[in-house]
Amino acid sequence: MPPQNFIGQVLTEAKKTGHVRFLTAPQSVKDYVSVTDIIRWLPQIAQQGSLTIYNLASGENTSNAEIAFLLEQKGVAVTYAVDAPEWSFPIVDTGRLAKEFGTAQFSLSSEFDYLFSCFQHD
Repeated sequence: MPPQNFIGQVLTEAKKTGHVRFLTAPQSVKDYVSVTDIIRWLPQIAQQGSLTIYNLASGENTSNAEIAFLLEQKGVAVTYAVDAPEWSFPIVDTGRLAKEFGTAQFSLSSEFDYLFSCFQHD
């Protein structure tokens, strides 16, 4: 996961310093889809897809507060910038995808231990 990716930045900072400072509010939410689910869906869509467009997403938003909880479980201190803005992305409609190929099987929380273990500090 490249460090330019939000979760990549968070995990890099967590491993490097033992602290993460969010620049957006705890209630900020976004959809995080697992690469494992993407890898499962892409060949199915290519070989069996009946539509031309699918939203590849988990279909559920995860908040900064939820990510903070997962980090704190690993001993990482979490703070938020003063007056951090709330960024809330709409829930991605994955109805087409789910109807043909099923819903996401993985979540950020279910894969967090593995993701966290992949990052090393310098």
